[in-house]
Amino acid sequence: ILYVPLDDRPVNLMIVKQLANLAELEIKTPIKEDLGCFLKEGNVNSIKKWINTEKCDSLIISLDMLLYGGLIASRTDKRSVEEAMDILKFLKAYKKENRDTKIYAFSNIMRLSISVSSNESQIWWDKINKYNELRYRV
Repeated sequence: ILYVPLDDRPVNLMIVKQLANLAELEIKTPIKEDLGCFLKEGNVNSIKKWINTEKCDSLIISLDMLLYGGLIASRTDKRSVEEAMDILKFLKAYKKENRDTKIYAFSNIMRLSISVSSNESQIWWDKINKYNELRYRV
């Protein structure tokens, strides 16, 4: 099994590996450095190369990681929808070349709030939070 997690947090990486070991399943993941860390996005190109070099029966993959570089990166505007769709074509091509590989892709539903990473994003967080509060009162 190839597994591309949502990010490098233990609940997404370490615990999944431990569960696979308990079930006596062979699981491989990209190197931790390619998964980024909190505000540092993962290396999408390295992850794509890694997927192409490894053989597997199953690929379990976070679309948030593949398309944007992780959970926090998926909540930013660094990558356009068009760019994400181009990256998604990689998965289609991979499946075409590896017809017997089962692909299980997952994604998170965007929350209303944003992740604060700068003074400017704090201003937007405050505005969104205020909007949500006022909307709830109505």
